[in-house]
Amino acid sequence: MNRFGLIGSHISHSKSPEIYKRLISRPHIYRLIDVNHEKDLPTEEELKKSFDGINITSPWKKHYSKYALKEFEKYDAVNCLKISKNDIIAINTDVLALKDIIPTLINKYSPKSWFVLGNGVMGQICQKILMEFNQQSAIFSRQQHGDLSHFNLSTIENSNQTKIVINACSRDFNYQGNIDATWVFWDLNYLHKQHEKYLPSRVKSYIDGLSLLESQAQYAVTFWESQQ
Repeated sequence: MNRFGLIGSHISHSKSPEIYKRLISRPHIYRLIDVNHEKDLPTEEELKKSFDGINITSPWKKHYSKYALKEFEKYDAVNCLKISKNDIIAINTDVLALKDIIPTLINKYSPKSWFVLGNGVMGQICQKILMEFNQQSAIFSRQQHGDLSHFNLSTIENSNQTKIVINACSRDFNYQGNIDATWVFWDLNYLHKQHEKYLPSRVKSYIDGLSLLESQAQYAVTFWESQQ
């Protein structure tokens, strides 16, 4: 029986076990491994002993980046490990999923510009990928711009053209600022009850992060099943 899991902090809400139950046909176990301190993260030896594949979520995506395959090294973070008794290799399925979704949004909305809320790992990856697609973007952080939860997006750019804002902040972030119908709000978190209540009536479109999670999972399963 294959053994998989998700390493993260405060992940009891995760939908990953049910998603992987649907995607992986062979018998398997999928565990949630809630780790709040770096010293408690599984070592290489522990991973090789106990798992065939691991997903990683915030705040530990940089911790295992030394295992990254060459094409993912420039993102300085990984979120999917493939494990054998002799080796561990890693990719970033965030990158792969974003590279699928961002062109779709470009084609659908022809955005004038993009704005990213949060300069953590996901925010930085989003900006790098937007640059790869030659999209103009700016990133906003609490360190430089204060309380982003009440950030007035309506005054950022005076244009009637469509703009897309990506929420790359942690799950406990709750945006309650001014925003109007020229904006698409893409929430990288999924099933965010406060955002689902506040945003859809105010914006051009509200995009839930569940599609990102589904795409990440599909890439992870393909990676785990590959013969590489």
